[in-house]
Amino acid sequence: MNINKIKQLSALEGCLGITLAERGLKLCEEAGELSAAILKRTSCPNASASAQDNVAEEAVDTMINCLDILFALGYEEDGIQALLDLKCKKWEDKMSGFKSH
Repeated sequence: MNINKIKQLSALEGCLGITLAERGLKLCEEAGELSAAILKRTSCPNASASAQDNVAEEAVDTMINCLDILFALGYEEDGIQALLDLKCKKWEDKMSGFKSH
């Protein structure tokens, strides 16, 4: 995955004065849109009538916003990769206690 474009856009947002708080709120907005898309996809009775069944697109929007926050905090790609490796290892360790079906 090439994340250079996200890094460039994140830097531009910094130049425009977009704060960490604003980026966090944008992430919450995108997570809400992802939730709405999942509810629509699963035919939840109380899903928003205006929601679209675009789970993958909303998941990517959320991922972009997470990377934007990490870049705003000063992380580089290698630091992000190290965090991903650490968190995946914790997830893997947790899942190792479950038996596959």
